[in-house]
Amino acid sequence: IHIGNTLIVEAGSYTKYLGKLEIYVEKRKVSLRNYQLIPIDDTIPKNEAIQAILNDYISIIDKEILNPMGLASESPLAETGFDLTRQAELINESNLGDLVADAMRFAIDRSEPEDSVDFIFQPTGFIRDDVHAGIVKTSDVFRIVPLGIGPDMEPGYPLVSFYLNAHEIKRTLEISTYLSSSRGRGYFFQVSGLRFWYNPLRSIFRKVTRIERWDGAVNQYVPVETWNTKSLYKVGTNLLLVDILPLIRRYIPWLAIILKDKE
Repeated sequence: IHIGNTLIVEAGSYTKYLGKLEIYVEKRKVSLRNYQLIPIDDTIPKNEAIQAILNDYISIIDKEILNPMGLASESPLAETGFDLTRQAELINESNLGDLVADAMRFAIDRSEPEDSVDFIFQPTGFIRDDVHAGIVKTSDVFRIVPLGIGPDMEPGYPLVSFYLNAHEIKRTLEISTYLSSSRGRGYFFQVSGLRFWYNPLRSIFRKVTRIERWDGAVNQYVPVETWNTKSLYKVGTNLLLVDILPLIRRYIPWLAIILKDKE
């Protein structure tokens, strides 16, 4: 972008590219000669001095964080025959989003087996990297959801469970569809345990037209009565979203979402 005598350029995000800008100045006016995006990838030879510093940090991470969990940065954890992607250019679910949401549901159920999770909500923006076909290492998994730190000072936002009624489930999905269309795709919620339909042409906060939950007893999806404020569903997400959702009430009081205990 050229505004007045100022050039504004960018090289994207996540250090995927290095921007190379060439300019020339003539009669005190700055003009663009050339701009190039240079991919930052494994084709670039390593700088041995910098790599040695990185190796020291990796050793510290392994010793202080991963080894106590029986892991190491380069430990193979899984293998995939296809890419798992965020499909970050689209406002929809993705195969990686489905995997992350399902994994969160599995983890909470394993920690709280007495009461299974009904629904998981995970904003797409919290999923930060793709998984490529081949061997998946610990470091690859960490890059998928690397954000935050918990009250226990352990890396990553902790998982949290609580209860919402059906009407609040619909409100949560309405917030997802509204924010993702107005603020960006990162606000779209990846889900587990439910599927829903929405009409982008309908008025604000009235776009979600149908919600269904997975019923393992009958092995199929069944309708959720969105007007029902008495039946409670167990919901799982991460601590950051738990902090954010109640704030909606400050700006839109009638769209309140109140996190509840089971009783």
